[in-house]
Amino acid sequence: MQPEDIERELVISTLRKIYWIEARMEELLLWETLIESGGEAKQALDTLIRDSEKHRILIGDWLNRLGIKLPESPPAGLSTKAFDFSGKELPEMWKEILKYEILMKGQYENLLDAECEPGIRSLIPKEKEREEFVSHIKELINTESTHMELCRQSMGAFRRIIGK
Repeated sequence: MQPEDIERELVISTLRKIYWIEARMEELLLWETLIESGGEAKQALDTLIRDSEKHRILIGDWLNRLGIKLPESPPAGLSTKAFDFSGKELPEMWKEILKYEILMKGQYENLLDAECEPGIRSLIPKEKEREEFVSHIKELINTESTHMELCRQSMGAFRRIIGK
């Protein structure tokens, strides 16, 4: 396998993992039943749910445009494990969500690393389309940063409320 092929496969693998994780983040719908505090927590969750759905759709569109099959099972390195909040208090739940937001931001940032550039050039030879792709990824990085802040704010608010 040539270095260009490896770089191309690296980008494909990253996009498939991102798609899978964003689809799993939509399980936030189930989290609403676990977080009964309402108010800001529900608003924050609604934002995460809506944005994860948008991200999954956007990445799915790029996979389709690039002729890459959407993953039907977890890509290599990812588990089928769903979120389990049983026995956890609200700050712990938000901490768990935050871990995934950090992971997602890192995955998007990895796509913009110099190491992935040749793979992206190989997958998206037209400069205008490549610029569109990079622009979308930068938007997703910004959104994930916002998600991380939402999680941190929610963790802090609940810690103050329950005295931890």
